[in-house]
Amino acid sequence: MQTSISKDKEDKSLLHQPEQTEINARNSKQQIVYTGFVAQDVERAAKELNYDFSGVDAAKNEKGLYALRYAEFVVPLVKAVQELDENQRSKFESQSEEIAELKKEIEQLKTMIKGNHLDVAVNTQHQTSGIKMLSGSLQQNVPNPFNHTTTIDYTLPQQFHSAKIIITDNSGKTLKTLHVSGNGKGSLQVDASSLASGPYQYSLIVDEKLIGSKQMVLVK
Repeated sequence: MQTSISKDKEDKSLLHQPEQTEINARNSKQQIVYTGFVAQDVERAAKELNYDFSGVDAAKNEKGLYALRYAEFVVPLVKAVQELDENQRSKFESQSEEIAELKKEIEQLKTMIKGNHLDVAVNTQHQTSGIKMLSGSLQQNVPNPFNHTTTIDYTLPQQFHSAKIIITDNSGKTLKTLHVSGNGKGSLQVDASSLASGPYQYSLIVDEKLIGSKQMVLVK
């Protein structure tokens, strides 16, 4: 009887001895890193967003287990991606419109600056009280375009009663009147900090006669 019991124990021991292939399979499976969400973290995030998420099976009691139904993640994830795509598309369209408008303004400024290279000063000769006078001249402001202040060079006749430089907008409205004196070459520093960005025209007028006009561009 004792010999029979020993033999039964030996047979059971042989039955539970795993083969090498099984051991290798177990070792390989243990090396696999599985990824996933923590059910408690998902539940907490849903509550913070005030989102009624049905993919979490909460524990029924302290000893119970949490579970996740991953199929329930599909709908909210798809919706989130759609909303993100719509926001990105709207932002891209808005930026495209702004870029197009900026390009248009730059082209307009280029055209104005190019036109400033044409000297539109008109030299005139006139007589006052029978005395022949040499006409003055007006130079392009430097720098141009400019920010806040710029310098205008000019030349006044040898004899005159009054001279001034006026600054006007595109509609011809006079914004500044700057009186100048002396004769020969002179310069005037213009403070345009009170004006808005954009193109303006300035003109030299001597004894109510237009000597020359030019354009300048204020950029802030």
